[in-house]
Amino acid sequence: MKVTIIETKDVEETEVQILCKQKDAQVETIVSTLNVWNQEIIGKKDDANHVIPLYEIFYFESVDEKVFCYTKNDTYEVKYRLYELEEILTKARFIRISISMILNVAQVEAFKSSMNGRMEARLKNGEAVEISRSYVPSLRRMLGGK
Repeated sequence: MKVTIIETKDVEETEVQILCKQKDAQVETIVSTLNVWNQEIIGKKDDANHVIPLYEIFYFESVDEKVFCYTKNDTYEVKYRLYELEEILTKARFIRISISMILNVAQVEAFKSSMNGRMEARLKNGEAVEISRSYVPSLRRMLGGK
């Protein structure tokens, strides 16, 4: 597959064109992934609802029966349960990493093995989150490892 990016000041909105001989499973996967990243979620902060693009979210966390999403600078409460988010985000690069957390793998800067089979993910905002050992195998599969 060949990827070409052309930067120009003449466009108002980013446009993605896919040139292919035939629309196959790989093309369908690319299209569905792009469509997921175009999605937004509503989060509540300071009694106001905010529209948050999925690509800005670092992770979702369940705390005291409430679910929050964390971006680079803010925290918002969302109306979904983690299992609902897990279903919604199956085609995006989000993955469950513990009973109480779903991680956006696209916001990870580095992974590091830690004790007892766990891992640590260092995020692009400098924060570190722990990946429970029972979720490490699915993360490795997502990343293409064994």
